[in-house]
Amino acid sequence: MGSVLGKNITLTIFGESHGKVVGATLVGLPSGLKIDDDFIKNQMNKRRAKGELTSSRIELDEVKFISGVKDGFTNGNPLTAIIENKNYDNSEYKDEIARPSHADFTNFIRHGEYGERRGGGFSSGRLTAPIVALGAIALQLLENKGINLSSSIEKDIFDKIKAAKENDDSIGAKVTTKISGVGIGVGEPFFDSLESVFAHALFSIPGVKGVSFGLGFDYCGKLGSEVNDQFVLNEKISTKTNNSGGIDGGLSNGNDIIIHTVFKPTPSIGLKQNALNLKTMQIEEYTIEGRHDSCIALRGQVVIDSLLAIVLLDMFVEFYGRRCLKQ
Repeated sequence: MGSVLGKNITLTIFGESHGKVVGATLVGLPSGLKIDDDFIKNQMNKRRAKGELTSSRIELDEVKFISGVKDGFTNGNPLTAIIENKNYDNSEYKDEIARPSHADFTNFIRHGEYGERRGGGFSSGRLTAPIVALGAIALQLLENKGINLSSSIEKDIFDKIKAAKENDDSIGAKVTTKISGVGIGVGEPFFDSLESVFAHALFSIPGVKGVSFGLGFDYCGKLGSEVNDQFVLNEKISTKTNNSGGIDGGLSNGNDIIIHTVFKPTPSIGLKQNALNLKTMQIEEYTIEGRHDSCIALRGQVVIDSLLAIVLLDMFVEFYGRRCLKQ
């Protein structure tokens, strides 16, 4: 099972949406990094369901470190965080029903009747909670080195989200991420190019269906003379434009890295749909119950920042060596 990400700094996730806990382990961090509980809580709050447009499943999301911490600082050992699941209701799910565009059917074919599908099981967005917890530490380490990550959802989407919610429906959306301060030369072409490792991580987030860099798909139909990032020489070498999104040849080029991530509409909606009964293997009308988000991207922004921060640290160690993590 693909529950481990990274080479020099590895992230392992575990747990299930309706299990006792979800958790993650980060291996490769140096000792002496301060665990800033307030910052972690702030990051967890960004992910937590709140308001009318997100799920009404409200979890406390209290982060408990069970290894890798001594007196409020990392001790150099594997850093493991767990978060208890308390507010879930198994009665909202029928084990024999495969819901449209969920992992229910593929999970059943892979694992049979023993597979855990309630709430999405291991494929649930609930597994991103511990990623955000550990990602907070990675974000602060990068910030201390002058590197900043920030994600934002498209501004004109909120009225559409409200309309979808009122109609028991959901909607997809795009999140744009900017990473500044990376410098030049980070990445390992071919197969570990900066785009490759970022895309690998982002496509691991439940609900993500599209990733592009810079102009991305808008390159289609464009002329090279229109979109080439031509060099200029002022106080330093730079480019007139940043259509490449801060990456050339799989390596960071010194410009801001611009990434666009598209989330599909939440497949759990309150309208009748055709579902598959896994016992009879017949199609039947089914209305999904439970508590769900109208737009996954709202809470996905902080997940993107967290996961990219962890991946970027891994790439830094590959390029600069492990000493680069020391403060």
